[in-house]
Amino acid sequence: MKGIACLILALAAAAVARPDGEFTNLVFNDIKHKQEFIFKLLNNVMQPVMYKEIEEIGKDIKFEDKVDFYTKPEVVKTFVKNLKFGFLPRGEIFTLHIDRQMKEVISMFHMLYYAKDFETFIKTACWMRLYLNEGMFVYALTVAVRHRDDCKGIILPPPYEIYPYYFVRGDVIQKAYLLKMKKGLVDHKLCDFYGIKVTDKKVYIIDENVYDTRVHLNEEDRLRYFTEDIDLNTYYYYFHIDYPFWMGEQVNNKVMFRRWELTLYVYQQILARYYMERLSNGLGEITTFSWDTTIMKGYWPWLILHNGVQLPVRMNNFNFIGNYNVGVMKLAKDYENIITEAVVKGYIEINGFRYELNKEEDIEHLGKLIYGAVEKTDLTKYQIHAYRYLLVLMKSVIGLNTVTSDKYFVVPSVLDNYQTALRDPVFYQLQKRLFYFVMIFKNRLPSYTHEDLYFPGVKVENVVVDKLVTYFDDYLMDMTNAVTYNDNELKKATPDMVFFARKRRLNHQPFEVKFEIESDKQVDCVVRLFLGPKEDHTGRLFDINENRFNFVELDSFMYKLVTGKNFIVRKSMDMHNLIGDRMMTYNIWNKFQSTTDVKDFFMKDLRNYMTGFPTRLLLPKGTVGGMNMMLYVIVSPLKLIDNIDAEIFDADRREFVVDFRSSMLLDKMPLGFPFDRMIDVSKFFTPNMKFVDVTIFHKNQVCDMKTRWNRWVLKNYDLIDRTGTVMENNYFVDIFPKRSGGTMKVLCLVLGLSAFAAASGILEDNIVNTNNGVSDIKQRQIIILKLLNNILEPLVDKDIKDVGTNFDIERNINLFTKPEVVKEFIKHLKLGMLPRGEVFTLTIDRQLKEVISAFHVLYFAKDFDTFVKTACWMRLNLNEGMFVYALTVAVRHRNDCKGIILPPPYEIYPYFFVRADVIQKAYLLKMKKGLLDKKLCDLYGIKKTDKEVYIIDENVFDRRVVLNKEDRLRYFTEDIGLNTYYYYFHVDYPFWMKDTIVNNKLLTRRWELTLYINQQILARYHLERLSNNLGEIDQLDLNTIVKKGYWPWMLLHNGVQLPVRLNNHIITHEKNTDVIHLVKVYEDIITGAIIKGFVEINGVRLDLVKAEDVEVLGKLIFGMIEDKNNLSTVTVEAYRYLLILLKDVVGVNTIHNDKYFVVPTVLDNFQTTLRDPVFYQLQKRLCNLLILFKKRLPCYTRDELTFPGLKIDNVVVDKLETFFDDHIMDMTNALILNKDEQMTTKSEMTVLVRKRRLNHKPFKVVIDVLSDKTVDSVVRIFLGPKQDTLGRLIDINKNRLNFVEIDSFLYKLNTGKNTIVRNSIDMHNIVRDRMMTRDLLKKIDTITDVRDLLMKDLKNYMTGFPARLILPKGHIGGMKMMLYVIVTPLKLVDGVDVNLLDTTRQGLTVDYRSTVLLDKMPLGFPLDRQIDLVRFNTPNMKFVDVNIFHKPQVCDMKTRWNRWVLRDYDLVDMTTVINDDFNVEVDVNNKLYKNSNIVDI
Repeated sequence: MKGIACLILALAAAAVARPDGEFTNLVFNDIKHKQEFIFKLLNNVMQPVMYKEIEEIGKDIKFEDKVDFYTKPEVVKTFVKNLKFGFLPRGEIFTLHIDRQMKEVISMFHMLYYAKDFETFIKTACWMRLYLNEGMFVYALTVAVRHRDDCKGIILPPPYEIYPYYFVRGDVIQKAYLLKMKKGLVDHKLCDFYGIKVTDKKVYIIDENVYDTRVHLNEEDRLRYFTEDIDLNTYYYYFHIDYPFWMGEQVNNKVMFRRWELTLYVYQQILARYYMERLSNGLGEITTFSWDTTIMKGYWPWLILHNGVQLPVRMNNFNFIGNYNVGVMKLAKDYENIITEAVVKGYIEINGFRYELNKEEDIEHLGKLIYGAVEKTDLTKYQIHAYRYLLVLMKSVIGLNTVTSDKYFVVPSVLDNYQTALRDPVFYQLQKRLFYFVMIFKNRLPSYTHEDLYFPGVKVENVVVDKLVTYFDDYLMDMTNAVTYNDNELKKATPDMVFFARKRRLNHQPFEVKFEIESDKQVDCVVRLFLGPKEDHTGRLFDINENRFNFVELDSFMYKLVTGKNFIVRKSMDMHNLIGDRMMTYNIWNKFQSTTDVKDFFMKDLRNYMTGFPTRLLLPKGTVGGMNMMLYVIVSPLKLIDNIDAEIFDADRREFVVDFRSSMLLDKMPLGFPFDRMIDVSKFFTPNMKFVDVTIFHKNQVCDMKTRWNRWVLKNYDLIDRTGTVMENNYFVDIFPKRSGGTMKVLCLVLGLSAFAAASGILEDNIVNTNNGVSDIKQRQIIILKLLNNILEPLVDKDIKDVGTNFDIERNINLFTKPEVVKEFIKHLKLGMLPRGEVFTLTIDRQLKEVISAFHVLYFAKDFDTFVKTACWMRLNLNEGMFVYALTVAVRHRNDCKGIILPPPYEIYPYFFVRADVIQKAYLLKMKKGLLDKKLCDLYGIKKTDKEVYIIDENVFDRRVVLNKEDRLRYFTEDIGLNTYYYYFHVDYPFWMKDTIVNNKLLTRRWELTLYINQQILARYHLERLSNNLGEIDQLDLNTIVKKGYWPWMLLHNGVQLPVRLNNHIITHEKNTDVIHLVKVYEDIITGAIIKGFVEINGVRLDLVKAEDVEVLGKLIFGMIEDKNNLSTVTVEAYRYLLILLKDVVGVNTIHNDKYFVVPTVLDNFQTTLRDPVFYQLQKRLCNLLILFKKRLPCYTRDELTFPGLKIDNVVVDKLETFFDDHIMDMTNALILNKDEQMTTKSEMTVLVRKRRLNHKPFKVVIDVLSDKTVDSVVRIFLGPKQDTLGRLIDINKNRLNFVEIDSFLYKLNTGKNTIVRNSIDMHNIVRDRMMTRDLLKKIDTITDVRDLLMKDLKNYMTGFPARLILPKGHIGGMKMMLYVIVTPLKLVDGVDVNLLDTTRQGLTVDYRSTVLLDKMPLGFPLDRQIDLVRFNTPNMKFVDVNIFHKPQVCDMKTRWNRWVLRDYDLVDMTTVINDDFNVEVDVNNKLYKNSNIVDI
């Protein structure tokens, strides 16, 4: 709803300044005035109030003093109690399925409903709009307007305009955000791909491309056009508004007439309509939900809410039974048994009430038992017990939130909101299970007799139906309310940019149904028209009793028959309770301003606006060749209910006090008559009814969304031609909708994506100059940083653009040492590479081949000048993710790039390292131009320094996505330093890099090191588990479920969310059985090879018998064996990489998938894979292969372990103490540069994220070593557990691989006593907090000795393990550990350059991740092999007991969060910002200035 914000409202709001003590001095003279004010209240609800009159009316109201203005004083008292206790904060997500939230919103509704007059109602609403949660306010106001008598005739904006997040896909909203941040600046290279256009009126239209099927999980997704239809979901939402399940009978309203019978009937009709759509798509019966099996069909909503929370994915074969919901599930089963027993017995007694269930009218009782709550006694009449609502119970079992949850901050599933529930296929399975109760009840009633069905003297002679044809067309939906207003827009109450989403939706050609009815008298009758299937999905005819509940009531109307022939014509658009396309609120507003006859406006333009079923969906889609259906017509006598108001039938009446959703509510016959009861075929057919065969045809049409998508997805497009000019095509294939008159002139555009702006203001304009060569390391460094600046943004640097534009790779093939790699790259380019803006992942075979070909071109450039020119061309033309990856690997492996430092991956692409809710807040700040809502600052933890730097908390105490106890370790698994370490290790040792292609010293002992690093990460993770009282790491079993789920809460730049894996995830399903079989076969091959001692692959015999053969084992597990007949081949066979295979089995994408547009899991990216607990289960499975290999090697002998003449005399360790502190990370690159910022190459806003992370106090290890000679040695220090989680001592052979090597170094021992002191900050290959790129640039700009910078400030920058994570967290009382020290003689590997041992050397050409790579002994020595305890303990080793203490600290994130979550806070007091220190230990400004030079930003 751009709605009212498109113009300046001229409301004559009385009493803007009211006298003290006055409460009702507003005057609303007519329905227009009321309508205008309701529109204002619901305009832009997620923003602060834009209208002064609302603010003036609503502020400073004390409800305790206004009790007399409400008809029920007790509701005021209840509301005030809830208020003092604390309501759901503004900005958070509201759902009815949390008991506490439901109680609060009902108390809000009561306040609005029981206001004595409209003026009091409005003032109450104004106060709520100012102070209460937005979702609660909209819901309470909507229900109140629909039920108050003085609100009859008021039209509410469609829910999809009020809150578009429930109706528009996350990627579409993401594009709107980016356009807003860019102020409409577009990247024309992406125009054709994304389908974004702008009219000459500055209306931006974004396609919601239904042909983007990356989130499709199964065949149920064929029905998304129906289940996700915005009008269908609006119909269901408004039905709930009119008939809320929680509303007690004390709310006396005529709308509630035959409430529960109608509720049951509407659910049955939705179920029948859904089934017909299934038949149109070749799908079978709706599966009935079962408590005892998994949910076979998953659903991926792809919806992201305003605060960055993603509605969760439910994967296929979801096992919903868990420890957390066993009680709720049992309660639901018990309640089902109670209802079934009641139906069978014919009565039930609850709360002292006896309900009969044996007569036709008792269906009201049945409906209340299923969907409602039985009235309480006087003692509990004010309590709302959500567990009494069976549907809520069942949704709770399937979803994430238990119905007994009292927490506020939740992640609702699509089932938890009435605006989204119809989207999920499991909703219909639930409803089918519930409808079983209705079937039992109806089957107990007698079949209709011939007399019940017969209408004496009336005969249906003929029924003629037009040809029924359906098709898909386009619809524009106003989604402007999803985009945040800035200060100027709020002041003028008008957005500068208007956003529409273009959706494909089902429609049909208008048709007529003609009835010829013979009557022997003049009589009132009811005509009912049903549509139902004739055949099932296999073409078999239905039995009428099996099929009767599959009929949908198309029309029902009252008619006065005359004597003789009666010809009735019913047009499809005039059938009962249907609605066409809803007018946009903007247009309604204009109509209200100009109309004089409100009734005429209602009757013509707003008929059934709040109740109608979409007329477009009257017919199912059908099939191209025609789908056989049946039309059923029955004419029956009108039997009016008692005491009916005759004016109901007056079409010209001036007052519309009741919206009847079904004319049949006025008729005594049951809803669904005559299909509601079992049919006795011998008595059923009478002259007053008729079955007619009809056929529904679907007309296929060309859609530009599909043709455009196919051009990018299919293999035969040419990327080079696509990047140059925008394709000319008609935007709308069928009809281009008009808006406010006039023709829309459509211009092509598309947004650029995100920004790496951390250093953009420092880079000079004239750095790239390849004409004269680039020899200086400083200049090379700045060129690389410039290439990686703003990588997701259209290029803002003119020099790079000029170099890249003027360089032709194909014509300069002679500038590359291997011309064949250029030819291979050109082949990929002409076939079509991954488009810009899309997500890149190595686990898709096609993308892997493309990025390797890009790397080869960069790597085999003859000189640095050619390398830079090639990189500039790629920066312009290749996918951003591919470019960054290929350039990163090339820089790390080219000899002329040694010493170049790359920006941290979390600054280049923050989306892999920062939670989605934090990025969402950064988006809102950017769109608001820094405007802060002070009422939300304390809750969200957003601060602004005096240097215009915005700091957003990533609050680890926000536990809404915690699924299991594994989430205790998020501080470790999601640590940005740890994930950067793992990513850079992969960059240095890519699994796909062939030994025969790249001959580089960096690859020394490559596969042994790969195995060792993975084993060490596993051991380090195990130590952290012990610190949190978790047990052994589970080993992944391909034959069982993955018990522990993981919720990434990450959103990528294009709106794709990394999927959730819920608890009890079933691995094996029909789509990956072949991959699982391949994994098992490959594991069997490796296991057999270890046992046999050799393996033959691709004609190559590989031995596995000696210690050095661990290289072969590593290649078998993590790499690929080259074909000896084609050693130089550039073909990459992804299925040969076992780790990728295993990740694929657990993830979403199959390994043989050749599609481009995918949704990667966290396992598919090396920047995120450590986050998921299942990664460690995978690694443990692979580590068992290493253990098996090492067991076949003999134990180390005493001679191999002993260092003659040497003894470790003593080892002293400082007290080991850990704590949590704060780290500030630059995430400015997640924001978009607008036109002005691109011109200055500098972001106007700097946004940082504050993270909690594990740290420890500095400590030292002092080792006294006695030696009888001067000798070179290697000192290794390991840290390992002493006890398991139960306090039992661990056997050394079971425990040896749990030891982490915290230090290893070369040391020259002197004769006598040697005291070796190792400070924790100086241990081998660790890195302190990485310098921000802006600081790095300043250092490079000012320093003269680059080597000194590399040695001091950037030591181990690209290779180091985080110094903070040397120690596990430990326990408050101390966690018992063991330090193991061993000193062995140095045995240098053959051919080693002794200059490597010279710490003063000037040339830093090799990064050795482990000093012991220079030593011949195996990595992990001596704990790598089985230990023979008789021979193991030697004088040159020592075990020392140590304790690791954890120091708990007060964190403002936690205390602030607890103030909002706990029950004892006062909302009114919390609406202002609390003045507390941002950092507990250090003042925020001092700390930030010290770490990132914010003063100079």
